[in-house]
Amino acid sequence: MTDGERSSIDDVIDVYKRNVDRTLIRERLARSIEERLEDLMELQRASPRNCDERDDATPRPLTDFESLLRALTEGGVEFILVGGATATVHGWSRDVDVVYRRARENITRLAAALTAYQPYLGGAPPGLPFRWDVPTIEHGLNFTLTTQLGDLNVLGEIVGGGGYDALLASTSLIRAFDVECRCLNLDRLIEVKRAAGRPKDLEALAELEAIRDEGPAEPERES
Repeated sequence: MTDGERSSIDDVIDVYKRNVDRTLIRERLARSIEERLEDLMELQRASPRNCDERDDATPRPLTDFESLLRALTEGGVEFILVGGATATVHGWSRDVDVVYRRARENITRLAAALTAYQPYLGGAPPGLPFRWDVPTIEHGLNFTLTTQLGDLNVLGEIVGGGGYDALLASTSLIRAFDVECRCLNLDRLIEVKRAAGRPKDLEALAELEAIRDEGPAEPERES
């Protein structure tokens, strides 16, 4: 498809965009990054997803964004905030995904940073042997984890975007909870979701494009 041509995805996104609450988007964009993340935690508390039906309706731990960001940054982990949490930073609420650099030294830091919070494979039955360590990360790529700090997707690469090094030029530094980390830019986030082409992302794309339409949603401090 050449520049200027539309696809069927554009038509579907346009339908979703007609129902986007732009007043709510403007309200979110007026809030700080910390406030947006705190809002997401409030949504988690009210969400039925907070109950894990596989375990006698035991509440899942809420995602503690501040502690997760601190654990990774203070552990010296090179990572990029992508996916849902990036969308939250830009004004749209979802979960936490990070892309980590696949260098051996960074994998070592990543393993150490999360070990204290008892990482376990999301959706796995209780008691499944699982060790969060360097060999496990090196032999894997993308991990959906549950931790004492909440759920976290730790990704070696993302569809449509690649790995840490491929994404780095499309990031900027943000500051949240007195912690600095790299965040995927809004335009690149939209490109990645379009490239992935998943039906479940179409509504998200409509909201993200509406955010971009509303003006400066970028909270970055520097490139």
